Amino acid sequence: MSPQEKKPGWGTSVTRVAPNSLLISGYPLEELIEGSTLLETAHLLVDGELPSAKQLEEHLATAATAVALSAPPVVRFKGEPISQVLAKQLMNDADLAAIDEKAEGGRVRKTVFALGRFVRYLADNLGNAAALDAVGKGAPFSHAIFATVTGEGDADPARARMIEAMIVASVDHGVTPPSAQATIIASSVRGTYETAVAAGIGAITDVHGGAGAMAAEFFLACARMAREEDLEIEIATHKMVSGYVAEKKRIKGLGHRVHTEDPRRNVLWKLAD
Repeated sequence: MSPQEKKPGWGTSVTRVAPNSLLISGYPLEELIEGSTLLETAHLLVDGELPSAKQLEEHLATAATAVALSAPPVVRFKGEPISQVLAKQLMNDADLAAIDEKAEGGRVRKTVFALGRFVRYLADNLGNAAALDAVGKGAPFSHAIFATVTGEGDADPARARMIEAMIVASVDHGVTPPSAQATIIASSVRGTYETAVAAGIGAITDVHGGAGAMAAEFFLACARMAREEDLEIEIATHKMVSGYVAEKKRIKGLGHRVHTEDPRRNVLWKLAD
């Protein structure tokens, strides 16, 4: 690409994407990452505005109700991708299907309820249901997410906030991701909420949505080298990167096709610190 050529940008009624800029309903995504919870951001995505204190309180109760319900039983196969299991659980969830999104406030409520259900699905799939059940009543939704991901019932607020921020950083990015396209297509032919979301989840594989896992494997390899060779983590990482460069191998999960200065980067580093 020559210096005169511009990288692509695109917009929808929700999102404006341009090189080094991500807007969600008019809000810079980095501001939402730093200052808004996942439930607040979900409300913004669906309703176009951030929720009031009363609405947020209602969302917390809705999410807690969803988390407390058992996950629907589904048949699982050895080696089955977790995205496929999640899609089946979603399609078999009678509690979620019973919520009428056409009622007043129904679209937001169903979205919040679905987030709570996915926390329950993931906890079951990761073997962390006991940790999730140990989360205290009235705890922030981030604590439920923390228990689901880590298997620890007593949440570290800072770590829980970090994980939630990473999820907020991954919200609506327009129409180009395959998972978004699959959801939009299913929705455009009047597929149910569950059908449309399941279609999107089914498009998440090691090719799309899996780059983060491959990057995590690289980070773990750096940590393992530091531990096994008794090196500082910075030195071990430099050694790993140098090896990749020497072998002309690409470090998976790093870089972005549109952003040279990803707006999510600095705020996530700040929260990590």
